[in-house]
Amino acid sequence: MTDKKQQKKEQIMLASLGLFASKGFYNTTIPDIALSLKMSVGNMYNYFKSKDLLAKEIASALNENPDLHLVLGHGSGSFGHAAASARNETEPSPRN
Repeated sequence: MTDKKQQKKEQIMLASLGLFASKGFYNTTIPDIALSLKMSVGNMYNYFKSKDLLAKEIASALNENPDLHLVLGHGSGSFGHAAASARNETEPSPRN
């Protein structure tokens, strides 16, 4: 993967985390993420085939480098919340 493509993937992951933190995982859509980055939805799918795969890659990156949240979130609590969403909310929770 080229450096430019890797940088774009990281931008997508960071934007996704911000949206997951503010809107919640289930309320965030691929079009929401694309719009926040001023890119087309089709182009988003060149990087991540689904929101679930995006969340899994975020979780994988965090598992590989636990200190990553300090870099990306600048020590903020919202990153931790979004990271938990990425790790735990990829499967539907039971609804009453």
